[in-house]
Formats: sequence, C-alpha cells, structure tokens
Amino acid sequence: NERVFGYTMHGARAAQRDGFDVSDNMEEVLRRAEADNALIVVAVPMAAVASVLDQVASFAPTCDITDVVSVKERVYDLIVERDMQGRYVGGHPMAGTEFSGWSASQEGLFQRAAWVVTYDYAESVDKVPQTWASLFADVCNLVAVTGAEAVPVSVKRHDEAVARVSHLPHVIAEALSVVGDR
Repeated sequence: NERVFGYTMHGARAAQRDGFDVSDNMEEVLRRAEADNALIVVAVPMAAVASVLDQVASFAPTCDITDVVSVKERVYDLIVERDMQGRYVGGHPMAGTEFSGWSASQEGLFQRAAWVVTYDYAESVDKVPQTWASLFADVCNLVAVTGAEAVPVSVKRHDEAVARVSHLPHVIAEALSVVGDR
C-alpha cells in the first residue's frame, strides 16, 4: 500500500473533501515527494510541461518521473533538455474523456485500457542502469494497479500511431465540416 498524494491547481478542496491527500501548493508537494523519494506523475497539458519539469528540477531533483501527456516526443525533448532522461519513463493511457478537472475524474477509467510506456532512454545507452530498469518496472506496476495494460513503445512510434488513430480523424472531421458548410 503506497501512499499517494498530489497537487492540483483547481479542485484541491473538492479532492480533500473526497478524502484525498491533495494540495494546491506545488512547491510543498514536490518537496514532500523529494523527501519521500516518490514517483512523480506529470498530468498537465503540453503547454505546462516545461514549467512543471523546471519545478521538479528545483524542488524534487532526485525523484523519478513519468507522465500521461498525449504527445511523447515533445515531452521527451524537454526531459533531455533538462538531463532528466535517466529518471524518466514516459506514459500515455489510451483512455479519457473530453472533460478535465477533479469533478471529471471517474473510477475505473483505465480498466483494460492500453497504456503506452516509453523506453527511449534504454535504447540510448550502452548498458541500462538498474535504477532505470527499476523505474520502468515501477511505471508498469503503476499501470497494472489502475487496471490498464502496459504497452512498451518508442516515443516516435507512439506519436505516429496517435497521429493516425486519434488526430487524423479530427482533421478529417474538420475538413468535412468545412466542405459541408459551403
């Protein structure tokens, strides 16, 4: 039974009322994560990832990191820019809704969903450090605890597949709307 705690900019009081250990003070949560040697899960829009990683670097400089951002290559580039790749394993659960915020959370969302787990760091080194291999296993265990299934993939292959499966239908729908509107 691992302790779980977190940060949210919006909805911390509602989460606390529901019995969760949540704060709206990111520095405080990251300092606690550092003290507990916690695995940090970054779950923010892509536009906020760089800022969050900078705060992780400042307040939790030895914690391992995963994420659930839908675009892996851009996140990995930010990780490499900050020299965090030895303590990062990317992730992307292939489940969700169009809603966001605490009130949109739902139990069982990830049940039987595929959850991409990236391994690019392992391909970039001659010998994979045991610490990174343990982190990879920890992320796969996190995935299993949610009821999802870990699917190892490179960031490039992930982004290509998501572009075909998810983003392309949106582009086609938009084009159809424009044509139909005329």
